[in-house]
Amino acid sequence: MSVIVWGRDNDYKVCTPYPPEVSNGIEKIFSANKSAFQNLGRIQLGPFSPDYAEFSIDTAIMKQCQTSSGRRFAVERSIMGRSSALAKGYVWEFEGDTQSHWFAYDISTMTYLEETYSKLMKRRPKSKKRQPIVNMKGHFQMQYVIDVEKMQQTRADTGKVRNIQRRPLTQAYMPDQSYPWQSPLSSGTAMNVPVFTRSSLKRRNVAASGGAAQQTAGTLASKQQPTPPAPIAAAAAAVNQPSAPSAVKKSATKKQQGLGSSQQKGEEREPLPLENKIRIVTKKLKAARPAEEVLQQYATVIKVDEENYGSNSDVDTDEETEGQENQHCSICCDKLSTPSGYGEGEASANVVVQLKRCGHKFHRLCLLEMYKATHKNESLQCPTCKLIYGEKTGICPAGVMKWTILHGASVAGYEGYDTISVSYHIEPGVQGPEHPKPGQPFFTQGFPRVGYLPDTNEGRKVLKLMIEAWRRRLMFTVGTSYTTGSSDVVTWNEIHHKTELHGNYFGHGYPDPSYLANVILELADHGVTEDCL
Repeated sequence: MSVIVWGRDNDYKVCTPYPPEVSNGIEKIFSANKSAFQNLGRIQLGPFSPDYAEFSIDTAIMKQCQTSSGRRFAVERSIMGRSSALAKGYVWEFEGDTQSHWFAYDISTMTYLEETYSKLMKRRPKSKKRQPIVNMKGHFQMQYVIDVEKMQQTRADTGKVRNIQRRPLTQAYMPDQSYPWQSPLSSGTAMNVPVFTRSSLKRRNVAASGGAAQQTAGTLASKQQPTPPAPIAAAAAAVNQPSAPSAVKKSATKKQQGLGSSQQKGEEREPLPLENKIRIVTKKLKAARPAEEVLQQYATVIKVDEENYGSNSDVDTDEETEGQENQHCSICCDKLSTPSGYGEGEASANVVVQLKRCGHKFHRLCLLEMYKATHKNESLQCPTCKLIYGEKTGICPAGVMKWTILHGASVAGYEGYDTISVSYHIEPGVQGPEHPKPGQPFFTQGFPRVGYLPDTNEGRKVLKLMIEAWRRRLMFTVGTSYTTGSSDVVTWNEIHHKTELHGNYFGHGYPDPSYLANVILELADHGVTEDCL
């Protein structure tokens, strides 16, 4: 039976297979999300095998990424015929410079070696038709001669000899049940699935950069893989992925009602949002009201004298018992009975205001300066209790937010539930008048960015709140990145996302039983609550 093999290109543009535990883990996710695979973001490979802990696949660009070096290699999905070595349960490898340190050949070379080996085994030991020698220069433009009987590889120009082996796999690759087919991707294109045969190998015998570039000598072994994994047998302790059954087609009505496959028996489901692609654009800003006018809407002026303080009963009980002489402005940290540091010497420096809803008091000039420095959207956030007056909006650049259900994929701690994938797509551009440096370019790093939520009632509620935060341009901001130190880049705006679908290798994954509750509080700090839905 044919098998499905995932692999990634090496430095010479030829595809090297992942070990079965890694390939099968990727295939489970792919088969459950064929139409939305490119929207999944990063798939961490560490949960499939410890040897791949620092590797991930960016599904948007179909490339393997290495955390330590940042190097990227194209990823391929192949159907290997039943006569191939991998379908038979074997892998061809050559020994590196270190004894007993083996490296897999690329898929094309491996398939040709298996064909030669199979023919050899069918011949009688003394038959003249036995041909154990494979001249790689004639077939693949490589400077090697391989003897599949002696299990040796010899470099033609130097005579250097390396051992090779045909090693049985400890785990089989996933069988193909549906070939021939092409899987549609979310972009509307199709992913071609190659089947490696003798004729197809002839078409692949020269790399894009020139025939000589397809060398697979042991001296180049360190270049074949960013970090060569240990033999497959050493990866037997790989973390198993939850099974990913084929997604069941649901009617549009059922999707709109939010009846996902992860619905628990007897559980009433929170409906999903009707819109799964939300675009925000940068609108031309209307003329903002003067800061003094905005402040007057949300605060009441109080004269700074004993009579006014004593006659005003609309204050917090704790503040009244504390005594007026000990009350401080939380912005400048000076007592309210002393002038504000802004406009010192002027009569206005002595004016104190009280916010109408929360009752907290500040120097009027301090509150004005804070508003001018942090807000230009006619909303005001109390610096003491974070209560927001008006509707807070942000400065996130134009972009698109998408969400989809990953059927059959569960995050740790929410087994039995599907997963909601949320992706954000923002392109580089020019800063507008609301940004720190109007007219200057801003940059993007790591987009599209993807987060994951369990498809529970609370997870769906968080999704709706995140959509509202996105519409208000609160999800990202433009400034300095805390992780890279780069300036004028689009960064997260203190609304945390879980960006690891499987595992928690970088501290951004599951299990985290308090995450949903915490992110609801973070959204509330931005003024996005259930009352907004």
